[in-house]
Amino acid sequence: MTENFVLFLDHQVIFQLPEINRGGSPIIYDRTKTSRFGILRKRDINESGILWIDVPNVFCFHLYNAWEEDDDTIVVIGSCMNPPDSIFSGSEDPTRTELTKIQLNMRMGESSRKVIVLGMNLETGQVTEPIVRK
Repeated sequence: MTENFVLFLDHQVIFQLPEINRGGSPIIYDRTKTSRFGILRKRDINESGILWIDVPNVFCFHLYNAWEEDDDTIVVIGSCMNPPDSIFSGSEDPTRTELTKIQLNMRMGESSRKVIVLGMNLETGQVTEPIVRK
């Protein structure tokens, strides 16, 4: 939440309970979807005013902060996985967790993102040679 908005995160993951019966995880990464944020004014009385902004190839387990930077932009800070499907694909490549700044431009309906800190596993509190980007 920000002062005036509520944010909803819609990831590229879906829940399929029948996967448990096959011995798999019920949480599936769906490459055909695009991650997106929904933005709704707190004063709205229903969901009809929600604005959806795509944030391609982003999977954030935890969001830490959000604020309104100006009348058009909301900034979100989150712990994002890279590659975004790494914990779902069974890949041999290690999952990197990156502190990421995501900007949502409500006027343009666009997003941008920037990795702030590399080399931090924010999910477990471990730091392995962090690299801070300015």
